[in-house]
Amino acid sequence: MQGSSTRAAGITLVVLLTAAAALCLLMVWPFAATIIGAAVLAVVCYPLHERLQNRVTWPGLAASLSTLLVLIAFLVPFALLVTTVTQELRAAFQALDPGASGQGASRIWAALDRPLAAVGTWLGMQPSELRSLLAARLQEAGAAVLGNIIAVLGAAGGGVVKIVIGVGTLYCMFLYGGRLHKNVVVLSPLGPQRTETLLNTVHEMVIASFYGVIAVAAAQGLLCGLGAWIAGLPSPTLWGVAAAVVSVLPLFGSALVWLPAAIVLFVQGSIGRGVFMLIWGAGLVGTIDNFVRPLVVMTKLPVHPLVVFVAMLGGVEAFGLMGILFGPVILAVTMALFRMLREEIGGSERR
Repeated sequence: MQGSSTRAAGITLVVLLTAAAALCLLMVWPFAATIIGAAVLAVVCYPLHERLQNRVTWPGLAASLSTLLVLIAFLVPFALLVTTVTQELRAAFQALDPGASGQGASRIWAALDRPLAAVGTWLGMQPSELRSLLAARLQEAGAAVLGNIIAVLGAAGGGVVKIVIGVGTLYCMFLYGGRLHKNVVVLSPLGPQRTETLLNTVHEMVIASFYGVIAVAAAQGLLCGLGAWIAGLPSPTLWGVAAAVVSVLPLFGSALVWLPAAIVLFVQGSIGRGVFMLIWGAGLVGTIDNFVRPLVVMTKLPVHPLVVFVAMLGGVEAFGLMGILFGPVILAVTMALFRMLREEIGGSERR
């Protein structure tokens, strides 16, 4: 009787714990990407935090300093470069004004005079009226593009609440990361050795995925800067660094840089160089990540590149931007679990 009561209590406890965990997951799900992103930064930067902790005896101060250094290293350059590129794009669209004094804009409107006259005659409008209408629509389109870019960048930042949660997660990971690791190892039903194996697998894949992001940023930044230099744009280094920074953003990525660069060339009247920048950006800069990222991840995950590529694309399809990280991690954990299962079956057969 006592055994039945103990079993019922155990089952009830498991059910309640599962329900509570599901509710907790439901509450934090809107902030999951922010929390995971902060945790990834903490894992990558933890060796630096350990060095700082050896110099600063108070753990809370060491965690605060590490958090501050990470924020400065990642956010300040990003904000400066995005502001610069946005200003360049705004200036380009303002140059589309028919009254603009720029030679490039004048050449563009001069080239459009004959087609506009033909269209105006067909519509029963004066060429000057049609020209003003077209300029107004182009500037409205430019404002809309800028608004969408700013909205995307604001969504990437996640708003004030998500920023606070992200900073808090980063600080807590630095402060309690070692203790959390020990508790997971002790409480895991898989046993210390297998738990350590899984944690090490996740750790290696997180590092590899992060370095994959850095490698893609470097490749896209180098190619975008090279394209800007070939096209004769001023400050090609700035264009390249800006492309490297925004390459981590969802949907648009480095297109937020090479597309405005092409627009600037068109506005300047350099049609051929503008077309070159479009082809260079879409055909080379925008696709290089499909080759670089799997190669970097493969250093820690010895499988065929196609498997890694599919894992990344499937992860993005299932989990959004964080799927770039989730896909390889899930694949690596699955492979590790299969190895453990094979060892367990082999041990059972020998017994």
